[in-house]
Amino acid sequence: MDTDSVKQLETSLKGKEIGHKIYFLDKINSTQNYSHYLLKNCGPSLHGVVVIAKKQSAGRGRMGRKWVSQLGGLWMSIILQSWLTPRRIPIIQFISALAVADSISTLTGLECTNKWPNDLLVRGKKICGIIVDVDFEGNNANQAIIGIGLNANFSADNIDDLENHIRVSRVTTLRDELGYDIDLNNLTKLILERLEYYYSLLKEDKIKVIVDIWKKRSDLFGRVVTVEDGKDIFHGLAMGVDDNGVLEIKLSDGSVREVLFGDVSLSIKPHRLNDQADFGK
Repeated sequence: MDTDSVKQLETSLKGKEIGHKIYFLDKINSTQNYSHYLLKNCGPSLHGVVVIAKKQSAGRGRMGRKWVSQLGGLWMSIILQSWLTPRRIPIIQFISALAVADSISTLTGLECTNKWPNDLLVRGKKICGIIVDVDFEGNNANQAIIGIGLNANFSADNIDDLENHIRVSRVTTLRDELGYDIDLNNLTKLILERLEYYYSLLKEDKIKVIVDIWKKRSDLFGRVVTVEDGKDIFHGLAMGVDDNGVLEIKLSDGSVREVLFGDVSLSIKPHRLNDQADFGK
């Protein structure tokens, strides 16, 4: 991906909102940070603007985790400023994940599974992470910035697990899965076009449609998980996701705990059916 190909990308996109203007940078600390800079210094009309970097020196994931993003990945942020309501905000991470998963499948044939709330997995290993920064004024959202980090044209062996705070054995890349490099321009084009499609559903408040599609691509439900919500760590049976994107966890006492923010991982248990029995039916 280079400056000329990004200009071609701008003109070739089928959508009318997302990607009409793309900022392309060789290296930046974070595309999220640069997007915040644009919002602060370049006026209010930035809806649909995209920021892409070849490399990030201080990319970040959820809960402030650092992610050093090397050459060959897709490191991208998208600014949204229209049609944002409190009910729609939690669903932005869902439409982002669906857009990336659709695009990977179309281009490569690989099928992704969704890991609540913001990761995409291939064969159980993380290949993409998504964050959403939201600027609220009172109860209203002025703008949201979607951050997409996709491991593409490099090997997971090159990831420094100490820098990224994640076990390399639980990470994969498109190169590792396919055995070859993909065209990042085509993948980016597909992602932005699919994102605009799902965003159009969100604007029409077809939230249940979006969440139902997302749930069909998740293998989390019916399994015992460990949840870290920033306050404490607990275990339970993942029951489902409601129409607002809230994860429902059944605890061992039979009560159901709702989780809107947090990290979820599969608990290590010998048998899935025994896990379910521990939490009732």
